[in-house]
Amino acid sequence: METTTEDWKDENSQLAPLLNNDEQAQVKRPPLRRRRSLLGSTFSFHQPRKFCKVVVAAAFVALLGLVLLAYLSYPQKNHIGRELVVSSRPVAAVTDLEDEFRKTNMTHPPPPSVNLVDYRDIRRGEGSSFEFNMSAADVMVFLHIQKTGGTTFGKHLVQDIDLEEPCRCENVPKKKKLLRKKKVKNKKNMYRIKCQCLRPGGSGEMWLFSRYSSGWKCGLHPDWTELISCVNWYLDATEGRSERRYFYVTFLRDPVSRFLSELKHVQRGATWKDANNFCNGRPPSPEELPDCYVGQDWRRVGIDEFMACDSNLAINRQTRMLANLELANCYNTTGMESEERDRIMLESAKENLLRMAFFGLTELQAESEYIFQETFNLKFKVKFLQYGRDHASKIHDRISEADVKKIEELNHLDVKLYEFAKEVMNGRFEEVKGSDPDFEENFGRLARGEANEISDEHDEEDDYSY
Repeated sequence: METTTEDWKDENSQLAPLLNNDEQAQVKRPPLRRRRSLLGSTFSFHQPRKFCKVVVAAAFVALLGLVLLAYLSYPQKNHIGRELVVSSRPVAAVTDLEDEFRKTNMTHPPPPSVNLVDYRDIRRGEGSSFEFNMSAADVMVFLHIQKTGGTTFGKHLVQDIDLEEPCRCENVPKKKKLLRKKKVKNKKNMYRIKCQCLRPGGSGEMWLFSRYSSGWKCGLHPDWTELISCVNWYLDATEGRSERRYFYVTFLRDPVSRFLSELKHVQRGATWKDANNFCNGRPPSPEELPDCYVGQDWRRVGIDEFMACDSNLAINRQTRMLANLELANCYNTTGMESEERDRIMLESAKENLLRMAFFGLTELQAESEYIFQETFNLKFKVKFLQYGRDHASKIHDRISEADVKKIEELNHLDVKLYEFAKEVMNGRFEEVKGSDPDFEENFGRLARGEANEISDEHDEEDDYSY
């Protein structure tokens, strides 16, 4: 994923209200580790005088091999000490986790009027006639959760997929009032991307529903509840009634990193106050969702104040945006016990994650790109660059362990959801890998992508309202 040194410097400067250390991190993707035999040579014992030396050398090499084997077997860690290798359990057990959840926990069906195609539907159709048919009636819907790398992934979708008829994109000037409000001076920041991703054949219908291809037609950063009730209605109104298949996609991120990234973004003046947050046909009332700040924004808010506001939507944002909020009385938190509400929200978010055709993890860019390409049989012309692992660890190093623990406890639903997502993704990765005879070549090309310094993605609420 593309970013610049200037973006990194800008983000580091924005960390000043939160962090005390100006140290910058050089992020490098760790090389793939391959086990090699340390006893590759053949020993000869025909020379008695050298026999003792050979025995000693062999014992030393064997001991070194055991040490190296133990090191390689120790699970890799991500930036907050959790396993990056998603699970230590056998692959079959991880795959069974998803299948078992589908059998026992998928108790809340989606609206019957929305024809969703999920990952399992696609895998079951493998080898038959299944395809993502953008020439017919298939629509990819990108659910963009703030601060998960979605801006960059959204650009990949409209600019980098290798298609016979690619999306037509152009840079258009931003609204003048926004430029004045943000005091934009850099010319490259005065424009935004606007794309048309239309089906081949000149029908004028779109195959991609996302920020850059359609704008925020269902509200600013619409969640699952809003998209499910809006997308089909909007396309029927603009393109005529049609039987479509919907393929939802999204990205998730480590909850602590995502929460800190949103804090930094809010400190710079972001609000997302134009979001509709529609649920059950209406937005939340001021009593149901009171503001956390007075004035135009929450600029320069401190971490303690940011965590103290109960109505701060940054808290467990990923779970909220994936759950069917109607099951939990929308934004009314008074009619249900908090433990029951949390249980319903988390279970619903897991269900809807499995109802998606694809989800990726910000911390696993190559794996995410590989699964996407193999799932949709669509190839990207560029590699996803890995970012965020080492940089996020530096961020965590600059705040207290108590604050990290508090963030995890506050975002306990997102923590559980993310652990579930890692388990599922690991099973899917091994499943796809096992069915790909050219895995070493295909994945190796992606995994050798360069490391990329993380930058805060541009996420202005007024930029894409066309």
